[in-house]
Amino acid sequence: MIPMDPTRILTFSIFICSLALLLVHRGIKGVIRDKDTKAGIANAIIKVDGLDHDIRSALDGDYWRLLNPGEYKITVWAESYFPRIRHCSVGSEPHATICDFTLTKTSQDRLKHILARGGKIPRDDQVRIRAMRMRKLRISTKILNRRREQQQRLNKVKRK
Repeated sequence: MIPMDPTRILTFSIFICSLALLLVHRGIKGVIRDKDTKAGIANAIIKVDGLDHDIRSALDGDYWRLLNPGEYKITVWAESYFPRIRHCSVGSEPHATICDFTLTKTSQDRLKHILARGGKIPRDDQVRIRAMRMRKLRISTKILNRRREQQQRLNKVKRK
């Protein structure tokens, strides 16, 4: 057996450790923010398609996930927000790929938030709400008219 030089062993160990350190920093990272307030969203769930372990964002909305190089489909969702899907590409560089997300509140929560701040409801939301109310009104009017017609038919049959 050939004796190994302690310097070569140490050099090889340092090489292996630095290689492992480079691999540890590879993956994705980013911040999950609210579309309106631009504030970070805490406790949002980040799912990478094909992997079983989901992660959650920190208090200020930031997250990080170790991944091998490749293309990934990332889904992010949080309570009272619509989910968002993005495709993120992790390269072979020794740093994480930035993959930020901006989530939109569900309509009801968004309106509550706007009204709580004392703000006005945006014009597009006003139009959408008005259209939804009119649709409900038309449906209920049709139902009432059908009931009224049925009742009138029954009354005619009873009179004869």
